[in-house]
Amino acid sequence: MIRKKKPASRERAEMIFMTALNRLVQRRIKEGNQVKIDMTSLAEEAGYARSYLYKFPIESVIARLREIQSSDGLPKKPSSTSDVLRKLRDERDQMRIERDIAVETSRRLTLDLMELKGGL
Repeated sequence: MIRKKKPASRERAEMIFMTALNRLVQRRIKEGNQVKIDMTSLAEEAGYARSYLYKFPIESVIARLREIQSSDGLPKKPSSTSDVLRKLRDERDQMRIERDIAVETSRRLTLDLMELKGGL
């Protein structure tokens, strides 16, 4: 039987349930998919009655719970070498874009600084 606690503020309840959800995910990873993650186990881990989650739904917690349930809670491993290469190429392309933005920003700031020094 789960001991009922007095209701917490919405922000505090969100923090409590997210922390409990993270503990369940870590336990699931450690024990290899043996831990069931659902509304009941989440409420039990947080120390609240399950009805608390239904009565005062916290959207971020419920969305994260559904995400974990749909993906089995474990990070997906690439299935083949081509998947790994594709992922690495995507990351490389993203880093190149970020680098180009940083270089352009730096160039503009340098030009602005030179204008300010010349105007004094």
